[in-house]
Amino acid sequence: EEYDMFSSEEGTLFTFLKNLGRPMQDTGKGSPFAALIDNDLLPQNTICVHMNILDDGDFDRIRENNLGEKLTMVHCPNCHAYFGRSPFPLKRFLDAGMSVSIGTDSLASNSELNLFSEMRTMKGNFPFLSYEEIIRMVTTEPARAIGHGERLGKLKPDAHADLIAIPVKCSASEAAEAIVFNQSPITWTVVAGQRL
Repeated sequence: EEYDMFSSEEGTLFTFLKNLGRPMQDTGKGSPFAALIDNDLLPQNTICVHMNILDDGDFDRIRENNLGEKLTMVHCPNCHAYFGRSPFPLKRFLDAGMSVSIGTDSLASNSELNLFSEMRTMKGNFPFLSYEEIIRMVTTEPARAIGHGERLGKLKPDAHADLIAIPVKCSASEAAEAIVFNQSPITWTVVAGQRL
């Protein structure tokens, strides 16, 4: 309904808001995402969640405006599945230069708030992604999105000492896969260098 309102000035939402007296001059000019871009409503470091309904022109705008450097897109795979949405165009976001993170959304549209479950779903839906890419989508990409790319999501000098340990028995070359498919409870957590 939101897409119909912005793209073609029709639908239940358009009629409802118009009858409430909302000025509608910003509708009928393209997708909701286009309206945000065209009205310069996406400041640097905007985090865009879901982005389930975009058209070809939206992906062109992302490329043409170099929005991959400005925005982060958060995909919530299990929420996406919960609503039975059409396949998510992840490759189009990546090809357009968007930074992609993984989220859980909320318990209103997800049975659990578990990033391991989201990573497993992501790998199942997008087998072309490496395990390392998926791990970056829950560590370094979100850290960069909130302006802390040098201090969060990494194990390095001067980074925050926030980490968890996962019990696995595998070779180093299998570690990323073991992380993505971990289903063990997390029993070892460090925040700001202190064991919880």
